[in-house]
Amino acid sequence: MNTTPAPSQFTELGLQTDKFTQSDKKSWRGPCPACGGTRRYVVFTDHEFPLWFGTCDQCGRRDKFWQGRAHLDPAKIQGLKEQIEREQAQIARERQAKLDEFSVSEIWQNLHNRLNPSHRQWWQGQGVPDDWQEYYQLGYKEAHRAEHGGEYQVFQAYSIPKFDFGRKLVNIDYRLIGAPSEWGKYRPQQGIPQAAFISNPDLTDYPEEVYIVEGSKKAMVCNIYLTANDPLFFIGVPSCNSWAGIAAKVKERRCWIMLDPGAEVWASKLAREIGKNARIIRLPDKPDDLAMSGALYAGNLEYLKKTARGVL
Repeated sequence: MNTTPAPSQFTELGLQTDKFTQSDKKSWRGPCPACGGTRRYVVFTDHEFPLWFGTCDQCGRRDKFWQGRAHLDPAKIQGLKEQIEREQAQIARERQAKLDEFSVSEIWQNLHNRLNPSHRQWWQGQGVPDDWQEYYQLGYKEAHRAEHGGEYQVFQAYSIPKFDFGRKLVNIDYRLIGAPSEWGKYRPQQGIPQAAFISNPDLTDYPEEVYIVEGSKKAMVCNIYLTANDPLFFIGVPSCNSWAGIAAKVKERRCWIMLDPGAEVWASKLAREIGKNARIIRLPDKPDDLAMSGALYAGNLEYLKKTARGVL
């Protein structure tokens, strides 16, 4: 694990030095001042201070740390701006190349084909029967490399492809097996933009009514257990505070927000971001656990919708 201390100037910039680890010779990664996380915010330090800049992979925040400081050489500032533009253009090209390769490779089919009876039994225990494993093309990966705080480990993982409408692959979630609790359970495919999970990728657009939960597996399980006569449409955002741009896409839909207990503040923020069509349903436990236990079903979901509230 990299133990090189972050530059002392980070404190002056309002960044916590103990939360940042060195990514390479010219950059450091840590939590975003705006949206949190652990490594989504990168600070480039390849010029003398304060000609540094920061950017967030998740929310898009950008900080030009030289702004507002007097007596800076205009030539240096212009040179840095040109460098930023070149690097961002290169990042965009590399990301698009990865995305193109990722889409064409049909990697999810390879992972799905690796499922054996014991893997299918694990998915069944998670609330996903065999026919739904086929529908969602769930898979298994023997060795998935994951990172936490600058440390890397390899874990077994179960894969959840994330398809956009028309079954266009946009990302894959990996459910890590045996990872320490502080690492978390899930990792997205690296190098690809974050994406939400949609429960029916065979449609062409969002229906008039959608339900938003945390995570791909919750969206799957809720769809399986809570759909009765009329199909419901569930969206699994990456986390309570990471929505992958979904708020802007569903503003014109009736949105029922069903985040986990403890995420009430983020549920309110998401409702505000969506606007007047959003309502928050408060649950005593995680929605997929309630659905699998029978405590939450299509009938009482309709009742809970009548008690849901919006935000001012």
